[in-house]
Amino acid sequence: TVSSNDDTTKNNAEAALAGRLDAISTSIKAQGVNIYVIGFEVTADSATETRLRACATTRPDRTLYWGSPTAADLDAAFRGVALDLVSLRLVE
Repeated sequence: TVSSNDDTTKNNAEAALAGRLDAISTSIKAQGVNIYVIGFEVTADSATETRLRACATTRPDRTLYWGSPTAADLDAAFRGVALDLVSLRLVE
């Protein structure tokens, strides 16, 4: 059985990890580095997807986050990242 203390410990650990992810991704993006994120088998509109979207770089035209709820969608997500990298390279 799981006690309330175990739940509290788990929740505290998850909150600490989330805070650390937020701090690291914010710091990296502040240095001008793009962060590409693919959420594989992440439930749409979940707390996990929200956190991953926040981690990804946001541009005026889009966020560099691709949802990939299934293995079939994963290929399309990687293609999206590859196309963005190619166009980024051509512009710079």
